[in-house]
Amino acid sequence: MARTVFALTRDGESSSFPDESGYPTASTTTGQNLQRYGASPVGSISFPSKTSGNDNFKTPMIKFVILDAYGGRVPNAPFIYLKAPNNLNLSNINNYQTDGPIFGAGSTTGSDIYNSLLGDAEAEFKASGSDAGTFAFGAAQALEYSIKRGAASLAGFTSSAGLNNVGQFEFLSRRALNPMQQQLFKGPNFRRYQLPFAMKPRNFTDADNIKRAVTAFRLASSASVPLGEELFEGSDFTFGYPHLLQFALLGDNTGDNKIFQSKACVIESVSVDYGSQKMTFHEGNYPTETNLALSLIEIVPRTLGDAINDSNRPGQTLQ
Repeated sequence: MARTVFALTRDGESSSFPDESGYPTASTTTGQNLQRYGASPVGSISFPSKTSGNDNFKTPMIKFVILDAYGGRVPNAPFIYLKAPNNLNLSNINNYQTDGPIFGAGSTTGSDIYNSLLGDAEAEFKASGSDAGTFAFGAAQALEYSIKRGAASLAGFTSSAGLNNVGQFEFLSRRALNPMQQQLFKGPNFRRYQLPFAMKPRNFTDADNIKRAVTAFRLASSASVPLGEELFEGSDFTFGYPHLLQFALLGDNTGDNKIFQSKACVIESVSVDYGSQKMTFHEGNYPTETNLALSLIEIVPRTLGDAINDSNRPGQTLQ
């Protein structure tokens, strides 16, 4: 099976981030892919806009690429360039779960106590005269038998139903049982991004581009209802998935200096505040201030392979 943009990065695997030329084109047979953004390509949307005489500005920008739910670039969707926020938080958070009783590491292999318990259970199992005792005794059967029978040792007590009355045992013996708790690694969490954009247009082009950018994010984050569905009380219908976003932090407006690039992200929220202390408007009823906040979550956890690639990728100074 061919790997997709959703595949995990393996340890030591060298890979580059897909961009507008690397993502496959979304299927045009899905009507929503084309109808959502219009019948023809709309190019790019930029704030601040690249007006004449200001083509060489060196403002850090964030470039957004819109993908469909399967990871293909939607051909009619615009590329969106917005002035980068004042800060960008990049956090890797792992998911650990506290559990017990788990026997700690032994002096040599780290499983001496565990192996001893299995050996005692195996001997008791075979001594019981059961027909099953004549067969090879596996670790899973030994552990299951030990838990069911409950050995007389402390290990057997704490690994069986004795835990249900551990309070009574501790009170009578005036001894507290070691809970033998360990942190179990449950895997990496998905990286989240909070991207705030404070946009104040200086001319009509900027004001219109801000409106178009907000519209594009609204369209991308909206679930769709297939055309032709009959909606009535008790009817069954499905929602089409919203689109995805992938973004890159650029050192300037050239698009070649990628300081950081995300994986494909789901859009958790699109929040827009118009005005700050007071809501005012330019000519044409365009707001004088638009505060856009995007909440994004990557769809694939980051692995060791990603960390290695980030550290070795030329030009990427943020990790």
